[in-house]
Amino acid sequence: MSPLLHSTPHSPIGGQRLLLVDDDPQIRRMGRHILAAEGHQLELAGSRDEALRAAAGSHFALAICDVYLGADCGIELAAQLRKLQPHLAILMVSGDDDPQVALRAAERGHALSYLVKPFTANELRINVANLLLQRQLELDADAHQEQLERAVEERTRELRQAIRELLVSREATIRHLARAVEMRDPNTHAHIDRIGETSALLARALGWPEAHAQLLRIAAPIHDVGKIGIPDRILLKPGPLTPAERAEMERHTTIGYRILAGSDSPLLRLAAVIALTHHERYDGTGYPNQLKGKEIPVAGRIVAVADVYDALVHDRVYRPALPLAEARRIMLEGRGTQFDPCVLDALLEHVDEVNALSAGALEPAPPLEPALALESALALSS
Repeated sequence: MSPLLHSTPHSPIGGQRLLLVDDDPQIRRMGRHILAAEGHQLELAGSRDEALRAAAGSHFALAICDVYLGADCGIELAAQLRKLQPHLAILMVSGDDDPQVALRAAERGHALSYLVKPFTANELRINVANLLLQRQLELDADAHQEQLERAVEERTRELRQAIRELLVSREATIRHLARAVEMRDPNTHAHIDRIGETSALLARALGWPEAHAQLLRIAAPIHDVGKIGIPDRILLKPGPLTPAERAEMERHTTIGYRILAGSDSPLLRLAAVIALTHHERYDGTGYPNQLKGKEIPVAGRIVAVADVYDALVHDRVYRPALPLAEARRIMLEGRGTQFDPCVLDALLEHVDEVNALSAGALEPAPPLEPALALESALALSS
């Protein structure tokens, strides 16, 4: 016999535990003699019940099973053995050289080979060696696949942690930018936090995925970052602004956009869009670009509603907070002109939640998984 087909106890296919099931004692004895010489350990069974008991108590690499076991069907037995031991290789033997029987043995009994009696010792050795080798290759492939999956899971965990840290650092950067504005304009104290939470609440009410809402929560607080470039005499003026001063104040939208635009960060690109568009009006009379209706990015439309409502119900440098009923009336007057009707309706429908959030009586939603949030930023910043 070729040395390539010869198995030894030291080879990957040698020294295996095999189960030989045949109701002919002579076949069982012959099989044991031939395969024991290859270094295998043979357990013999003369019936279906003996085979199932053996499989329940021991692990086998391969089962050699006769198609006909008296009144029992060897093909059905092979199927049962595979259920007990899914990695078991099956060699069916039969005195019936019938292609249909061989097909049933393969399909139903999971047989990888079909040996017709009478067979020679070498035919048995070759079939057993080939099946054990095939089984070993499959086991190696499965082990390699599991190793790859574990490596992918580990890399995924590492990536998610890196994204989490990145998102936290970017949110901290945005917080610092917002605090810089706050130092210029004391009236923005707590306003920046409320705008973020209120904008996220409105986004959820409009059916946004939580990932999108969380990105908006982080980006919205720096909608007024451009006020850094507005002189104090205008920014802190307690009375009405002159037309020239108003024009200067309106420049904070383009200044904010220039500060935030051009970044590789989807989060900052979203913040830039909000900074530029949160004073556009739904009827096209806003600034700086007189965008109208759906021309205004939806994030800008949401922050516009959140920003104005928050300004109405809290103290400003030029006036005290308005009663809630008065604020509601003013907001309704702007429906379809200053504000997107859908966004305004969402605010009014959830105004109690918004008021509770502003008063600190409602817990902000917990941050979403950062990986999901970061993945959504591109869609929002486009």
